[in-house]
Amino acid sequence: MEAEGIYQYSMWHGIGGLVLVIIFLWLASRILAKAGFSGLWCLILLVPLVNIIMVWVFAFKSWPSLQKQPAACGSDAGGGESGSVIS
Repeated sequence: MEAEGIYQYSMWHGIGGLVLVIIFLWLASRILAKAGFSGLWCLILLVPLVNIIMVWVFAFKSWPSLQKQPAACGSDAGGGESGSVIS
């Protein structure tokens, strides 16, 4: 017996879903790499319930890429270039 109505799925639905998952994982790996973590951590997003915990952990954990940057550039309070002459 064949499914009718909205319950009919074709091969294109599976391909479309796979493409969306690949794009999602690629974007997650880019975000994690920019934060200073390994891009392979994005694979944990495929594990149900663990993926929610992972997002919270990475959101509140200190990011290695922020630790590598020099201290805040607060030495120029005027907001202009240092050494510039205002006329």
